[in-house]
Amino acid sequence: MLTTKGARSGKPREAALLYLVEGDDIILMASHGGKPQHPGWYYNLKTNPEVDVLCHGCSGTYLAREAMDSEHDRLWEMALELYSGFAPYKKRAGARQIPLIVLTPK
Repeated sequence: MLTTKGARSGKPREAALLYLVEGDDIILMASHGGKPQHPGWYYNLKTNPEVDVLCHGCSGTYLAREAMDSEHDRLWEMALELYSGFAPYKKRAGARQIPLIVLTPK
């Protein structure tokens, strides 16, 4: 469970998401089911990168950043291993690159 602060409202917003764990970091895929726009939680954490996470073994406060370039490519391959459904999402997303978000413990 990811809790962000609303980009406009400042109110807590929760989202249940599929994730990867790499070391102490949590990786989120902003796939939005392949829709042409990013999910709302993506905009929330871009405005307010401090988030709370509740999951088995990884609960706490984290700082979010977007994976870029080769890091994005490497993490995308890991995401595909986790859930093959991300491949059709990428096709449906068209020109939109699906962001991968790295959460690092604060």
